[in-house]
Amino acid sequence: MERYQRRKRRSVGVARTDCQWLVALVLAVLMGAGPAADSARVAVAPDDLSGSWTLKESTGSLPQQAVRVIDGPKSTAPDMIEIEHTAAYVKVRRVSQDAVLLRVMSLGAGEPDARLAEGALLTGRAEWRDRTLFSHGTLAVRQGFVKRRVAFEEQWRLGAEGNTVTVVINMPTPLGLKTRTQFYVRVIE
Repeated sequence: MERYQRRKRRSVGVARTDCQWLVALVLAVLMGAGPAADSARVAVAPDDLSGSWTLKESTGSLPQQAVRVIDGPKSTAPDMIEIEHTAAYVKVRRVSQDAVLLRVMSLGAGEPDARLAEGALLTGRAEWRDRTLFSHGTLAVRQGFVKRRVAFEEQWRLGAEGNTVTVVINMPTPLGLKTRTQFYVRVIE
C-alpha cells in the first residue's frame, strides 16, 4: 500500500511538471516570446496596395461634412485613385484633372513626415493586421460655426487575388457610429 502511495505521488508530480511546461509553452507562443516567434513575425510581408484603382461601389452613412473632408473637392472624372505603398508609408491620390493627395498613412511609429504629408487631406498612423491595413487619425469637421476634430478608423482590405480592395471608414458621431464602404478594382494596364 505504501509503495502504491509513493508511485501515485510521483506520477502526480510528473504530471504537474509536464502541465506546467505545457502552460509555459502555450503562454510563450501566445505572447510571441522567443526568437522563433520574432523571425516568423518579420517573415510575413504585408500585401502591396500600389497601383491604380477604380471605384465600383460606395455605400454608407457618413455625414456629408465628413465626406467632403475625406474626399476633397469633387471631380467630374470617374473616381479613380492611385496608391503608392512603401515600407514607410501609404499615399493615396485621386487621379483626375484636379488631382488631390487624399491621405498619407505612416507605417512607422509617430505621425507622417511633415514634408511627405504636405497637402494631404488626411494623415494617420497605420498597421497591418492579417491582410488588412488599419489606419487611425483625426479630421476637422465643420458643424455650423464650430470646427471640431473627429477620430476615424479606416480598413483597407486587399482581395485574395490582389485585384480588389475594400475600404471601410468608421467614425463615431453624436448619433452613433457612422460608416462608409467603398469597393475598388485594380486597373490592369
